[in-house]
Amino acid sequence: MKKCVIILPYIEYLDKKQLHAMIDRTDMIICADGGQQVAKDNHIIPDVVIGDFDSSDNHEKLFSCEYITYPVEKDITDGEACLNYALDNHCTDIVFYGGMGGRFDHTLGALSLLIQGSESFARVRLADGKNIVEVIRNSSVTLHKRSNYSHFGVVPVYETARGVSITGAKYNLSNYDMHKNKTLGIGNEILDESATISVRDGSLFVTRSKL
Repeated sequence: MKKCVIILPYIEYLDKKQLHAMIDRTDMIICADGGQQVAKDNHIIPDVVIGDFDSSDNHEKLFSCEYITYPVEKDITDGEACLNYALDNHCTDIVFYGGMGGRFDHTLGALSLLIQGSESFARVRLADGKNIVEVIRNSSVTLHKRSNYSHFGVVPVYETARGVSITGAKYNLSNYDMHKNKTLGIGNEILDESATISVRDGSLFVTRSKL
């Protein structure tokens, strides 16, 4: 499984130790636009920088790596351009560092990239020092309490997620059909060493948070 970390320009909760731990385990580092400044400030050297550079203070190239420049007026975000690059390079475990908070339209766009990744059979997550979000599709995920992200929630991506099961949590479920317009899956907590969430038919947003 080839891993990739994509550093985004906006990071509401930067945890330097967490970011460097992800970098140490990855095979590819991509910076989206102004994410190159985040990389420089944290002594991280990317493999490629991609974007239209509208969120950068200037158009200076901060590294000697490959730069891929898009026009400012385009039909995809810099994040999607980075995801496409990662998928084209056979990455199947992709973390966007940042992308939550700030402008909500950008957060929605970042969430849509999780769906796109799951439909390409890749594991794609948004992460920062406060939250981790991913999409599971006809599969399962185990959340470990030792990660300190002990609170979690699940929400269907589409109208209905069928056969949702949760074990090891404060509120467990067994083979439950979960509907998108309900809030049943919000506000759960890992009670055992880990909790496992699975969905038989459909897709779920799975969020983890530190309090």
